[in-house]
Amino acid sequence: MAQDHDHCTANTSAPDAPQTAITVSTVKIPLAANFVRRLRVAVVYNTKDRAPPPPRQSQLAISTTAQTGATNPSSENIVMSMDDRLAELDTMDTIAAYGDSIGALGHDAELVHGDHDIGNEILRRRREAGGAMAFDIAWNTCEGYTGEGREAQVPAILEMVGLPYTLGKVLCMAVTLDKAMTKRILSFHNLPTPKFQEIFDPEEPFDPHLRYPLFVKPCSEGTGMGITRKSLCKTETEARAMVRTLLSKYKNTVIVEEYISGIDVTCGLVGNIGRDGNTNNIHVFPINCVDYESMKKTVPELFVGEDENELFYHRFFKALTLNEWALKCPAPLPDKLTREIRRLTVETFRVCHCLDTSRVDFRIDSEGNPFILEINAIPGMSKDSDLSLSCYAEGWTLVDLHQEVFKAACARYNLLTEWRVKDPNYP
Repeated sequence: MAQDHDHCTANTSAPDAPQTAITVSTVKIPLAANFVRRLRVAVVYNTKDRAPPPPRQSQLAISTTAQTGATNPSSENIVMSMDDRLAELDTMDTIAAYGDSIGALGHDAELVHGDHDIGNEILRRRREAGGAMAFDIAWNTCEGYTGEGREAQVPAILEMVGLPYTLGKVLCMAVTLDKAMTKRILSFHNLPTPKFQEIFDPEEPFDPHLRYPLFVKPCSEGTGMGITRKSLCKTETEARAMVRTLLSKYKNTVIVEEYISGIDVTCGLVGNIGRDGNTNNIHVFPINCVDYESMKKTVPELFVGEDENELFYHRFFKALTLNEWALKCPAPLPDKLTREIRRLTVETFRVCHCLDTSRVDFRIDSEGNPFILEINAIPGMSKDSDLSLSCYAEGWTLVDLHQEVFKAACARYNLLTEWRVKDPNYP
């Protein structure tokens, strides 16, 4: 998964509710307009409480304290020691909210765990139904539990058993989780992204054409995983040390890219591009940007030791509560730059073959040039996700967001006789 910014709510210290404690409403609601029939929807999920235990070597968190003698509680030793393998997974409360939003359209939603046995489970239900498909469509937000191609695993199984599903297809999910492959596609289509190198070996020579400072991060992780203060490297020695750490911890390749000094912004959308390439059925949400200046007041301890001129989103920001996290939405950008970021968001969605929704992360340099960092083909849609916060900024509710994504998918599979995205605004 590409980096997502689902921020903690005040009760995050409480354990996730067990699966049996969450149910989706079964109250029959009149069918929403234009659906061909009442649909049977499998809400396919991966959650923190259902994740398999980590491999033994990753049970002990990495800490740099012994190496650096760091004592500041907000320093990178804390960031690196967080068990971030669960960071991209949903909670059952969020999954139940998906089901309730779909149910409010008049459909029957059922929660189905997206583990390795999901194909057998769907086939078992088909046999029990006398050979008929037990579901009409799956709402898929599965991040996958293990493997570099984990976001593509459940979509591949759903295709094997013939069940339609929301969001991107198998290739889209595999490619967008891999930052290096995504950047190659962006470069091929002349879309701006920082120059980079994919590193396979800790002693592999760096491309001499890359300009310092460099930014070092895992190639196939999301939700800020592996990104710390030490990701910004001003020398080869610093970059080499970070490469070794990430190769060892995450067991996949590492991205070394030219660091873009500037601000973090993100832009999301709902809808789909027409078969003829038209973008008339897309709604682009307001751009939001991280407000570091406000957070210096709410969480000043987080900025101790930070370079005030080089602030960037790292793993520790993920742990902030909504009361501590700050953003500006719409971002206070010039109209021309706003239009360009919207255009790049739609074009990235297009060339990566995303479907139904996505969110694109950017850095804007000091001259006002936007650079695409990555695209999230499974953007968080919990109540405090970046995409959700953007939709609130123009009056959408969380239910609106869920339902428009669902309708976009249903329209692709002819489960709607007619559909127009809510408030289409692109181009």
